[in-house]
Amino acid sequence: MKNFTKILSMLLAIVLCVALFAGCGAKEEEEASTPAPAVTVNPDDDGGVAIENVPEVTENTVYADELIYCGSDFSTPSPLNPAFVASQITIIMPMLYDSLLDRLPEGGYGPRLATSWDTEDYQTWHLTLRDDVDFHNGEHFTAQSIADCIEVAMNAPGAISASKWMEVDHVEILGDYECNIVLKRVLIDFDNYMADPMTGMMSKKAVEADPDLGMMVGTGSWVFKEAISGSHITLVRNDNYWGEPALAKVFTIKVVTETTARDIMFQNGELDFAGANQDLLADYEAAGIVVDRYVMSNTNYVCFNLNDPLMADINFRKAVLYTMDRQEIVDVYFQGNAHTWDTNSYWGSRTDYKLEIPVIPQDFDKAKEFLAQSAYAGEHIMIWAAMPQTIGFATVIAENMLKAGIDCEVFQTDNANLGASTLWGSTNYQMLVNSGPWSALGSSCNLFFKAGAMANKAQWNDPRVQELIDKADTTPNGPEREAIYKEIQQICADEIPYIGLNNMQMLMGRQGNCGGMIYFTDNYHDYSHAFKIVEE
Repeated sequence: MKNFTKILSMLLAIVLCVALFAGCGAKEEEEASTPAPAVTVNPDDDGGVAIENVPEVTENTVYADELIYCGSDFSTPSPLNPAFVASQITIIMPMLYDSLLDRLPEGGYGPRLATSWDTEDYQTWHLTLRDDVDFHNGEHFTAQSIADCIEVAMNAPGAISASKWMEVDHVEILGDYECNIVLKRVLIDFDNYMADPMTGMMSKKAVEADPDLGMMVGTGSWVFKEAISGSHITLVRNDNYWGEPALAKVFTIKVVTETTARDIMFQNGELDFAGANQDLLADYEAAGIVVDRYVMSNTNYVCFNLNDPLMADINFRKAVLYTMDRQEIVDVYFQGNAHTWDTNSYWGSRTDYKLEIPVIPQDFDKAKEFLAQSAYAGEHIMIWAAMPQTIGFATVIAENMLKAGIDCEVFQTDNANLGASTLWGSTNYQMLVNSGPWSALGSSCNLFFKAGAMANKAQWNDPRVQELIDKADTTPNGPEREAIYKEIQQICADEIPYIGLNNMQMLMGRQGNCGGMIYFTDNYHDYSHAFKIVEE
């Protein structure tokens, strides 16, 4: 059997001449007659966004002690809470926690807490770990910490990290800094899971000592200080960090919920980083603010809770589908500045193996025809939405559904209630407009389609799809895997558990003397080494 050892970061080191990216592995010679799966690494997988107009840094550069990031309000700072994933404060993940692997801006993975990793069968993954890492509470990081972290995540229903670690059967401790992560089945893309920002290592001892804030103890370059809903989150630099230290001393996420107030504060220099307003680009330029643009991989969607008898009626779902005008949603809410959905299935716009299925055009006659064939009897339908943009989308959708004769309205909730009310098995809601994360990997569909997964808000459990997901997870990249994922997309288009809407064009603003952040198209950005240059 071939022994595949990941050396992507070593290859990058040779190409880029950066010693930091050394030691991830390579294929060795065949040792037996039975071949192991061969994985083709796509260098664009999960890559970052190229940033221009970055301030020049020299050995004499002086950095500001505090950085201020403008965020939305939050109900919880805890990554173990289901409501956390829908909040802008997810940027704290790579700051507070280290993942086992590092995802690189150029694409692929490099070493982080694990200095090397390899697998012979894609079910048992062997890791060698750093020996110089401490948690923020002084506890030393060892192989046992991995087993403990996975246990903590799996005991937190609805946590997105649990959706990643649910594939782990157990962890074999081979020494203080060596272990095997043994999966329940072969999983080709498990290295992606180990690099996910939402699977950062947290301390079980800290969680047991303080159930409320113990989960905020990680090993990252920043330490959690406090979180006050409606006001701010404060992080302070970890001066005992094993890696490159942060350049600032304090990082504050300031909650500013009113758009006009945010824009005024940003232009006055009271905020260092903030989402940008498309209508104020000229004003930003005059104020010395730089705006970075990209189309995010996260997809806005409509889903039907198939646990509800009416939502489970395919004719009702078809009726709703024919009321959709995706371009209208983009024009009304984004003034056209978004990627309008271009396939009738649900799949990430930047995700491998995308199947182009012609979009069903808006047709109210067809909508009424399918509605008449459905079990709909005039029920009042509530369309749930929690974020400003999804509330806007839902409003347009509801107006068109009313035109087809469906009595409905938008139910505006918050992220905490949405997260708690839409867990797997829930019957609390009927329709939902939401946003969800995709990566470049086809296996990112598992988050939405796999039974029991945290983001499967459609409560979809199609037996054929579950069979295909399991098969795809054990199939190397290539024509066979492509055929599997395209069949999944076709079933999704036929069954309509989800309706894809758009991918937003993001406008990320920063003061002209700020830099150091890494943008990723899934919106899990890294501000660990962000900086602001102090004028000398």
